[in-house]
Amino acid sequence: MNTPVKLPSLRKNATLDDCPRFATRTETIERLEGDLDSLVVGVLDDLSYEIIKAYRYSPPKGFLEWIGTSATNGIRRLVRVVYSSDEPIWMLSQELGINNQLDVIRFLASCWLLPQMEHRFGPVPETVCTVLFDLIASTKRRSPEPARNCDAF
Repeated sequence: MNTPVKLPSLRKNATLDDCPRFATRTETIERLEGDLDSLVVGVLDDLSYEIIKAYRYSPPKGFLEWIGTSATNGIRRLVRVVYSSDEPIWMLSQELGINNQLDVIRFLASCWLLPQMEHRFGPVPETVCTVLFDLIASTKRRSPEPARNCDAF
């Protein structure tokens, strides 16, 4: 028989210091460093939230299921292929100025998502293109600013 878990009670004038502390975003990312599958899921979680906001919280029908299954699996495969050899990672990081694993995954996810979304859901709104292009531009230090046109991708 399961015994109920007794949660600590907080006094009436409790402060934030009295509450249990959750890991910060940086601490969470540091813990996941090296676990490619978890990093892909974390990156896609953040990215899908930004995309849903760009769709004004009304994404196309089937988007949530697609991003949670097909897109996640496709990006996982892409990341595994890129990380299976050291040479492509070094080439990518040197040419684009991407210097950590998380930024490489963000860059790959953004580049992979736009054409796949266009194929699956039709023309992508300009606001969604802006989200993806801004993410690509933020991971590249030395590259020129990307075009703001979805067709240029």
